[in-house]
Amino acid sequence: MSILDMKKLAPIMGLALVLLLAAGCQDEGYAASSTGSSSEVAPRVGKTAPDFTLTSLSGETVSLSSLRGKAVLINFWASWCDPCRAEMPGMEKVWKELKDQGMVILAINEREDKETAGKFVKELGLTFPILLDPGEVVFNTYRVTLFPSSFFIDREGVIRYMTVGQMSESTVRSRIKVAMGS
Repeated sequence: MSILDMKKLAPIMGLALVLLLAAGCQDEGYAASSTGSSSEVAPRVGKTAPDFTLTSLSGETVSLSSLRGKAVLINFWASWCDPCRAEMPGMEKVWKELKDQGMVILAINEREDKETAGKFVKELGLTFPILLDPGEVVFNTYRVTLFPSSFFIDREGVIRYMTVGQMSESTVRSRIKVAMGS
């Protein structure tokens, strides 16, 4: 193969690699973290979600285990993340629609102070619980490497879906309904 032929194939191979990576990160699977030790087991679809306890923007202590019996969407985000900003209004709509039916959103902010996270929440008019993980303990436990990253957990505490990247409102709704058992 000549250099000219290789130059012609380079954009196609690059696009194929991007599509392959995107497909592998969009649905079920996990993102490995360089901060986790090799002996730790990454969260996986079909397995119990790792428990955690964090403090909300309002000062309330929230534990995942205390929400057993409810379907939970855990969403890792940051205010500087444009895809996070884009998906939040859809999450808010689904939250308002399904919260009285046993759905909970725990939006976990990473690497930002309370004021920065609070400004973002106020700007977007978000009403679901916002948790802070200043030591990145939960971030590392869930092996998050990209924002946004989301975990859909059923009423028994089992991970049903994992998604890396921006979700549409319809994706949030359909996946949380599976987690709710409806």
